[in-house]
Amino acid sequence: MACIAVADNGPGIPEGERENVFRRFHRLDQSRGSGGNGLGLSLVAAVVAMHDGEIALQSNHPGLRALITLPLGEKMTEAGPAAAPQKMPDAA
Repeated sequence: MACIAVADNGPGIPEGERENVFRRFHRLDQSRGSGGNGLGLSLVAAVVAMHDGEIALQSNHPGLRALITLPLGEKMTEAGPAAAPQKMPDAA
């Protein structure tokens, strides 16, 4: 299992809003005046899910900490182990 932790010291996300921030285009009221479009954490969650991982948000006192866990080794598919990526041939 691989673990990745990313933390900041910003305003954080209230505990009751943490699941909502994984929805596309969701913005907290406190951040509506700043840049962004509400896609960042929804994209991260989608990529993590595609790799059979998990993401959790925690308070960083102050700020937010995102913890991502990803499995290591072969990824299983319905047809069996996933094929290894193929190397692209060198351009002639």
